[in-house]
This record gives sequence, structure tokens and C-alpha cells, in this order.
Amino acid sequence: MPRPRTSDGVTAYLLDALFTGSLRVGARIDLDELADQLGVSRGSARDGLAPLERDGLIRVTPNRGVFVAPFDAGTIRESFDLYGLLSALAFRRAATRRPDELIEVLDEIDDALASTTDVDEFAEAAERFRRTVAATVAPPHLRALLQSFSGLVPAATRLSIVEAMAEERSALHAEYAAIRDGDAEAAAATVLDHAILTAENAIRELRRRGIIDGDPRDLEERAAHLHLVRRIDDRATANWNGPTRVFQQYSR
Repeated sequence: MPRPRTSDGVTAYLLDALFTGSLRVGARIDLDELADQLGVSRGSARDGLAPLERDGLIRVTPNRGVFVAPFDAGTIRESFDLYGLLSALAFRRAATRRPDELIEVLDEIDDALASTTDVDEFAEAAERFRRTVAATVAPPHLRALLQSFSGLVPAATRLSIVEAMAEERSALHAEYAAIRDGDAEAAAATVLDHAILTAENAIRELRRRGIIDGDPRDLEERAAHLHLVRRIDDRATANWNGPTRVFQQYSR
């Protein structure tokens, strides 16, 4: 297992501050102060900001500093849509090839997910599930792209697990079953469906906490965006209406 980097701890600390409301939009992040507070080097503090800048959660302004950028439901959905589309490529490949060593490990992880009710244990097993699929079947470029989702996506996923562990467990089992059964279409569909579901659960929790606001235009904009996501995915996966199903659930 790869050892965690110091910068990963910095990223996790800042995401927790954003998602609990102790770090607000517009706040300036002082690198020296952050490094001293966490007992890390300035370089590690700077590296820890990189995933957040990539996810659009912070902005670096030359000669002014680092600031928390405005973010909303759209910011979260965009990250999960991209992650879901890339994951769909890997999961389709996994279901097509079905290497024995992958099925064996996923079977073990599926059992672990079914038996735990601890959030940390569940989050670790879920991350291992995805990492195992990517490491086993994804080509180098796709694997690198998936690994780049190291900031907002895992943090928001953990939020979803806290309040919707049963849904997360069911979605992960569906992904495992599709790979095990060699159903490439279902594997691609379920993983993208799951990404959209997780994003909506995380958004709901952040709204409950008062971190992001609701917007009357939100459902209309989301419907248009899901239509675009579906058109993109249709190039690889035919006869699928997963995002529509999830959108209908949340627009009731």
C-alpha cells in the first residue's frame, strides 16, 4: 500500500475546514501560517493546496496570495461527473477482461463493505475498491487521471458515507456484481450512476450544514448538465439511462 504523503494531510485538513465552515469563501490562506500550524514544511503546505486548486476550491492570485474560491453544488457535480466518466472506462474494461486476481480481491472487499458500519473502515474499503480496479486494468494515462482526483472527490464521498452508508454499500455491490458477471454495459452504467448519487448526497449534507446555498435554478441546470454527461457516455455505453434515474429521484 502506498504511504500517505504529508501534503495529503494538508489537503485533508483544508477540506475538513471548508466542509465544516471554519474556512469560508474569500478567506486568505497564509502558507507560512498553515505550515507552522500543521508542523510541516512550506513546500508540503504548498503541495497540499494543489488538489484544491485543481478542483476549483482555491485560487492563487499572483502578488496577492491564496484565497478560498466561491464554490457551489456545480463545483461538486463537475468533479464527480468527470470522475464518473473516467471510472466508467476503467470499470467497463474490468468487466470485459475479468482477471481472476481482480475478482478475488473485489470479492474480499465486497464482504468487508457488507460487514462494517464504521465510517472510516467503510471509506477505506471503498477507496481500496476503486484503486484496485484502476491499478489492475486501467492503462497508465487513465490510471494517472483517476489518481488526480485526490481532493474534493474523496472528501465529499466521505460526507456521503456518513449519512447514506446503505446507499453507498448498495451502489458498490452493484459495481462489483457487474464486473464479476462480465457485464460491461452495467459496470459502466452503475459506476457513473454511483458518482452522481454520491455527489447529490454530499451536496445535500453541505446544504444542511449551511456551507452551500440552494438555488431555484439548480434542478433545471442539473437536468441540462446530466443530458450532456449522458451524451458523452453514450459514445461508450449504449442503452443506458442511469443519470436520468438519479435526477428523477432528487427532483421529486
